[in-house]
Amino acid sequence: MADRQVDRIWSNVALLARQPYAGRLVDEFGLSVRVISAQKYLIYYEIRVDVVWVAHVVAGEREQRRAVLGGEG
Repeated sequence: MADRQVDRIWSNVALLARQPYAGRLVDEFGLSVRVISAQKYLIYYEIRVDVVWVAHVVAGEREQRRAVLGGEG
């Protein structure tokens, strides 16, 4: 079960390599932060020149702002 979830996450990361603008912008975390869903997880990333930089992979049920920014966020 966990292996399948990891495979889904990697599959979405591979998608981002081909289609970096597939995710939606997340205004509250900065101008360039995007997010894409991998079932129960959210992948937060930025596009930096010609590289997709994955910043966080967070379980969807977590409080997202705290999980991404840390502390009190």
